[in-house]
Amino acid sequence: MNSNKTAIDCYNEALNILTIKSQELETAIEIIHTLREELKKTQKELEETKAELHAFKDYLSPLLLQNQGENIRLDLGNLNKSLIVHTSGGDTSFSAITVDVGTFGNDTNLRNSYFLKGRDVGSGRAAAFYIRGDGEIFGKIKYSQEFSWTQGQVPVKMYHSNECFCFITSVRGKFEGAGEVVHTYIGNDGFWYLGGSSAQSGVSACARCVGKV
Repeated sequence: MNSNKTAIDCYNEALNILTIKSQELETAIEIIHTLREELKKTQKELEETKAELHAFKDYLSPLLLQNQGENIRLDLGNLNKSLIVHTSGGDTSFSAITVDVGTFGNDTNLRNSYFLKGRDVGSGRAAAFYIRGDGEIFGKIKYSQEFSWTQGQVPVKMYHSNECFCFITSVRGKFEGAGEVVHTYIGNDGFWYLGGSSAQSGVSACARCVGKV
């Protein structure tokens, strides 16, 4: 030991060491405090994420792919919502939904199989709409009331051509030649009309529209 060091020097040296250690301890405490705050923040974020995941799970829980023997069923539960397939589209051709069948086997099975079938199982009714394996489409045809026109009347306005097509169902009267005409046609306003012309008497016609009527 250096004999020139006094007790006061030793004290001061020890005090300096303690001061440095105290400062280091304070710094460590500040770091720990900061880490604690960051941990609290992270825990809060985790709880929020957990809550979001639970909410998402609750939303998805009715959407179950259920294995029913050889069938796979997508159950929408009681959401009272539709199943929508959305594609943004583009400038090139594409298929929004594709149904690939390995083979229908033979012509008989082709006619007895379906690419798509829509039905109301609760009502017990037969399928309301289906696309058969051979490409035939079956469904309820919606048609309008019957419109009638008689010579001397103005053309009868029916439905818009964007929503349906219209056709003559019956004609009556004295048709002698080219002067007697009845027809359905699309007017300048886009609507279907029933009309005609006649140089004789009693010429009339009826028509219906099929489509969105």
